[in-house]
Amino acid sequence: MQIADKYSPQEIESKWYDYWIEKRLFHSEPDQREPYTIVIPPPNVTGMLHMGHMLNNTLQDVLVRRARMSGRNACWVPGMDHASIATEAKVVAMLHEKGIEKSSLSREKFLEYAWEWKEKYGGMILKQLRKLGASCDWERTCFTMDGPRTESVIKVFCDLFEKGRIYRGVRMVNWDPAAKTALSDEEVVFKESHGKLYYLRYKIEGTDKAIIVATTRPETILGDTALCVNPNDPRYASLPADARVIVPLVNRSIPVIRDEYVDIEFGTGALKVTPAHDVNDYMLGEKYGLETIDIFNDDGTINDKVGMYVGMDRFDVRKQIEKDLAAAGLLEKTEEYTNNVGYSERTGVAIEPKLSMQWFLSMEELARPATKAVMEDAIRFVPEKYKNTYRHWMENIKDWCISRQLWWGQRIPAYYLPKGGYVVAPTAEEALARMNAARQAGADALRTADRVILTFGTAWVYEHGGEVVANCHRRPAAEFSRRRLSVEEIAETFAELLEGPLAGKQIILTVSPVRHVGDTLPGNAVSKAVLRLAAEELKQRFGCVEYFPAYEIVTDDLRDYRFYADDLVHPAPQAVAYIWEKFAGTVLTDRARKLLPEVEAVVAAAAHRPRNPQGEAHRAFCRRQLERIAALPEVDFQSEAAGFRRCIEINS
Repeated sequence: MQIADKYSPQEIESKWYDYWIEKRLFHSEPDQREPYTIVIPPPNVTGMLHMGHMLNNTLQDVLVRRARMSGRNACWVPGMDHASIATEAKVVAMLHEKGIEKSSLSREKFLEYAWEWKEKYGGMILKQLRKLGASCDWERTCFTMDGPRTESVIKVFCDLFEKGRIYRGVRMVNWDPAAKTALSDEEVVFKESHGKLYYLRYKIEGTDKAIIVATTRPETILGDTALCVNPNDPRYASLPADARVIVPLVNRSIPVIRDEYVDIEFGTGALKVTPAHDVNDYMLGEKYGLETIDIFNDDGTINDKVGMYVGMDRFDVRKQIEKDLAAAGLLEKTEEYTNNVGYSERTGVAIEPKLSMQWFLSMEELARPATKAVMEDAIRFVPEKYKNTYRHWMENIKDWCISRQLWWGQRIPAYYLPKGGYVVAPTAEEALARMNAARQAGADALRTADRVILTFGTAWVYEHGGEVVANCHRRPAAEFSRRRLSVEEIAETFAELLEGPLAGKQIILTVSPVRHVGDTLPGNAVSKAVLRLAAEELKQRFGCVEYFPAYEIVTDDLRDYRFYADDLVHPAPQAVAYIWEKFAGTVLTDRARKLLPEVEAVVAAAAHRPRNPQGEAHRAFCRRQLERIAALPEVDFQSEAAGFRRCIEINS
């Protein structure tokens, strides 16, 4: 046999790799051998191999090959991630070259182009891994948007939603103006950026003096709603308690507020507050009830809310507003300045903090066992110094924004009702069934109830086609008109209910303490006042109506900030517990209050997720709960009892 003078990788490696694949040497089926499985961290369909991939996949290949040679049933499962933002950007660019804009296409047509692109260009990394000789079981190749994976994602979403781990709400999010979507914190990369520090003159109302404020983003003065100084700063001690200043160029009068959040040592010690466009400003805005003015369109251009620079890109406005401020004598000076700016990992553009309605995954309960596993050395870090880094990260982790405003990717399984509200379900058919079942259950409960609790949330409503509806954000905002109901409208509407379907029942009215930040904070305050007056009107007119002050308890001056969660929108757990304590003491009978601990114990037991549901210990646990339920005939435990019985039957 003739041995070649030089090693020819193209010839030798392709020959033997083709042989391995032909003989299915990397394929695995379950058998009596000890299993050893690795699921590849799925690379993006848009990507190419880099050194990080090389290191990661080499380590995996070494482990799998060693396990295979040791006689274990080794399986290395390959796959690809659909990479929603990156892939959609590629498809949009491809369509643009063809003279087609995404906005001109239906969702279905766009997805046809996306799948076509994926089949043509996707999976380059997997092809490169084959070239490298990776011993993956290619017969098991997966894709994060294929049928089984999509079904699994939908199932997990519904499960987490039912457990209260997933919720929908208005929060400050990272917004990508290029992709026009929200991002998670992990998709934001902070880079050192060289810019300017702009010193602006805010004239003190009624005087010829001014307060100098330094900012790196002068364009956001369009959304300023307050100026903040530290109450301990001697430079501003002479300012009256009700002092106001004029926003440069905008000529809007805004209050001067005082808070120790402001760093006396930084800049001039004065901070412009723009609640819609800065996370910390948002918190200050919530704390002091400031108006929230969102000045940006989704693409990073200026909207028409202020009437200046409409349609201009945010960075073009920055250049122009510097000139306009200087011309008006409102620019004190500029300095070169270096700071960290967040950029979208996928599109590379600077992100914008934006108040937006999104879906979130609550991280606290998920982080707790993950933290415990590392702190108790069930999982060990090498080197060990990263243990504390991990703990700090997990203890300070924020709720994860999981929704994206994109067409490429799994759709959130939420089905929206025409007049507001939504149902989360795996399929449209099941969603409809749940809607109908919920309506029927509600109707049945209402017919048999002797007491009904009605909670007023907001007086602001949307109208569509002359009817009041909830703007569920599934149709263009221009199709809706928005207004605030009057006290008389609310009172008359509910009077009809009290004289009709609710006649003969005891009614408890409350005003929700949850702040509707989408109404702006001043608008929310007016809304709550309108609702409170409507509740009082109904109480005066109907002897069957009582009012419970949940709103007043939470917003009491002595409790306000202690009783609100970190988002300053929702009541904190201690507030909920306190309200319930007062409500139970007011409304429930002595017998009902005595039963409460037992009822709460059964509910907690129903929510319990055992480590071994098939074990005899869990079946015994379920039987004990059924005995406890049997001892409480006056309480409706139908769903809990059915769950315990089902668990016993399935696992017997």
